Amino acid sequence: MTKLSNLLWFITILTTMSILYSGKAAAYEFSGLLQSYFINTSASLAGQKSEEYQLYTLNGRIDLFREINQNWQLQVADDVSIVQQPKALVTQGAYQPIRTYRSFTQENLFASDDGTLVVTHNLDRFQLTYDSQSWRTVIGRQAIWFGVGQIANPTDVFLPLAYGQINPEYRIGIDGVRITKSVSDLTEFEVGQVFGEDFAPEKDAQFLRAKSVVKSVDIESLLIHFLDANLVGFNLQTSLAGLGVFSEASWVHPDNEDPYLRYNIGATYMFESEWVINGEFHYNGIGEKEVAAYSNNLSKFAYTSGGVSYMAQRYLALGGSKAITPLIMVKSNIVANLDDQSAMNIGELSYSFTDATYANLSWIQTVNNQESGEFYSYPRQLYL
Repeated sequence: MTKLSNLLWFITILTTMSILYSGKAAAYEFSGLLQSYFINTSASLAGQKSEEYQLYTLNGRIDLFREINQNWQLQVADDVSIVQQPKALVTQGAYQPIRTYRSFTQENLFASDDGTLVVTHNLDRFQLTYDSQSWRTVIGRQAIWFGVGQIANPTDVFLPLAYGQINPEYRIGIDGVRITKSVSDLTEFEVGQVFGEDFAPEKDAQFLRAKSVVKSVDIESLLIHFLDANLVGFNLQTSLAGLGVFSEASWVHPDNEDPYLRYNIGATYMFESEWVINGEFHYNGIGEKEVAAYSNNLSKFAYTSGGVSYMAQRYLALGGSKAITPLIMVKSNIVANLDDQSAMNIGELSYSFTDATYANLSWIQTVNNQESGEFYSYPRQLYL
């Protein structure tokens, strides 16, 4: 850690303790989570023949909520993970966009010399919330994200959705301040500041959001300035003839590169039998049409700092889910690259033992007509 990070970490602990022990009448809520993952992945690393690798992860999390008074609340969440991975994966891995919207981070609690055993620490939430009749202010480490798409979020540059991630509903905490003003029951405005590493101004971001409901259509518009780029975007959601319809779009203009457009349009439908089906089209204007040109993407702003991960331009996703019994749920989704005809299927089978205990079996299977498509490089994975 830097000296500033150490100072911020000390201030965080001191502030938490002072708030917890201040006042006589307060409402506390404690909760916890223990998750264990076994991941079997089949991948070709560094041009070698495809082999199978196993990873083991144990994650423990503690959440604290305190209602300080009728206007102020404190939320803190802290987790520790133990990761056991093969040596072949230590220095390998898929390309990931750079996301550094945290003013300070914690180093690993432990790492073996060869990197195969790592214990990580993550202060994931530390937020103070002020609520009044029409104003809401949230300060600290929190989840700040936008978008309605299911396979990509063109409007989200802070916590972009990665298709195929283990828990897509969960978004990590980032550091910022957001102030929301409710004009009416159907309209609100929000302004926010997101902090980068060590509060460096060149790594910060600012956003302005307006949301309203007009004739049963949820409309959200966004203006975001982040790093060296400006984003203009919108999200739409409504119901049409029994379909849940959504659309999301963004236009991004980096200072030193050409602007690019990304958008989604999709729909979901629930049958009386509780089958849910969904379809979505995603256009990625910064992507390439030819497989040979994919490597050109990696140096572009969109991929290094803009939260973009898809390499091509046109994608189609189809899927569905079904509650077989009140305790058993099955899901299956496939996303296809329409430019190179590669595809990836993600499936999930979950069983709930109790309200607080469940088992989940998930898999990622790639489908390719050639050995050079985008999803050909994605590892086949099995999660338990």
